[in-house]
Amino acid sequence: MNANYATKEYLQDRPATVGVVSRMLITGKLYDRPTLPPPSRRGRPPQKGRLIGSPKTLARKRQGWQPHPTEAGTQVQAWE
Repeated sequence: MNANYATKEYLQDRPATVGVVSRMLITGKLYDRPTLPPPSRRGRPPQKGRLIGSPKTLARKRQGWQPHPTEAGTQVQAWE
């Protein structure tokens, strides 16, 4: 097990069937996946989608929390 931050270089060469669970800064910004531009559009395709928020603001939401499967009395929240 590796306890480092998942950088772009780390995520770049992984197989499509591999999922990654990583630490991140609580103040980091999370973006949605970019939408694919129409084929007739010129220029570089977008690298980021719309801004979702930071883990700090997302964790404050009341909905989306679920009981932890093995730890009694705790709750977890997951984002994709």
